[in-house]
Amino acid sequence: MIIVKLVGGLGNQMFQYALGRRLSVKNNLPLKFDISYLGKANRPFTYRLEHLNTAGTVATAGEIARLKCGSGLKAVIAGLLGYPRYSDRYVKENGLRFQESVLNLKGGAYLDGYWGNEKYFTDIRDILLAEFTVKAALDGENKRIAELIAATNSVSLHVRRGDYVSDPGAARVLGTCPLDYYSKAVELICAKAPDPHFFVFSDDQAWVKDNIKIALHQVTYVDHNDGEHEFEDLRLMTLCRHNIIANSSFSWWGAWLNKKNHKTVLAPAKWFVDPTINASDFIPPSWTKI
Repeated sequence: MIIVKLVGGLGNQMFQYALGRRLSVKNNLPLKFDISYLGKANRPFTYRLEHLNTAGTVATAGEIARLKCGSGLKAVIAGLLGYPRYSDRYVKENGLRFQESVLNLKGGAYLDGYWGNEKYFTDIRDILLAEFTVKAALDGENKRIAELIAATNSVSLHVRRGDYVSDPGAARVLGTCPLDYYSKAVELICAKAPDPHFFVFSDDQAWVKDNIKIALHQVTYVDHNDGEHEFEDLRLMTLCRHNIIANSSFSWWGAWLNKKNHKTVLAPAKWFVDPTINASDFIPPSWTKI
């Protein structure tokens, strides 16, 4: 079997799922999830894939231990010497650059990483487009906005703040996109897309309304979905004709799952404020970096 360690919010869990799903399809093995790192006091994120039409099930503690830790001589010796007791089936991501060798894994594996690169799963795009859909049917305000998105030259614009501001660790590594990024992105979209209608998604809409001005254009602030219904925001992003994303895996997926043939996707060229982190593989080549 393939077991994927799930960490982070919905966007991160989708990256982890995508690689695990690719390996499970390639090797004809069941896919399971290690969710033991979610929902802890210092890890507030919970299991979010349950709202999507994903395959796979939650792994048992025994299944995790057998695949991750192993019971062979090497694992026993490592334990006796005080080193982590991992099996040869344990695969840990080494930085953020694409690791092609991971795609050649045979047999079962325990995957530990973020795996934020479309090269890990582009060959199962059709499968992911089908499985990264919301189980629940559109209704209420989400249905109304989806209809408005379909009727206009719609552009999703995502502003991520939340823990990027409140969490010192996230602020030090990721930070928020500067206002200049959004002003340039809006200007570029307006030059490419006639009569755009912007649909603004954010975890801090009050800040967005005070600081990001989209003058002379139609704007809808999508502010009715709470954190427990973030998947509804993701679904609405995917329906837009064009996407302006933040340095966030959440809106990355909103753009990647957008099936429009002639879409324009604008992304921040600087994904991390930490200059030591190389994220050059993170943005698909067909997207425009600003």
